[in-house]
Amino acid sequence: MDTPESPALTRTRVVDLLAAQDEACDPSRVSYYPAIEELAATVARSARWAQGEVFVHVSDANRYVVMKQIAPSSCEMLVLSNVGYCDVISANRYGHDELVTALLGYMQS
Repeated sequence: MDTPESPALTRTRVVDLLAAQDEACDPSRVSYYPAIEELAATVARSARWAQGEVFVHVSDANRYVVMKQIAPSSCEMLVLSNVGYCDVISANRYGHDELVTALLGYMQS
């Protein structure tokens, strides 16, 4: 998906954040979502994402969440936020509102 990057969290910065967790990242596989609800709906929609897909929501310059699909043919997501490493979750096992609440919680500083 070709989505405009956020000036507050560029694709280069996403690559750097993931590299700090020993995770490779192809910048062409980073997608941005303007609303956290849209990101949550997208990641939970499939139980089998291609390994390496990256989903990003930026609330403002100081609050963001990055989710990277880390296991082959699954919905296992490494979750990073403005506070650092957060968790590894099976995003498709959450209800939409529950996932939105969890992601908002990860962005709290």
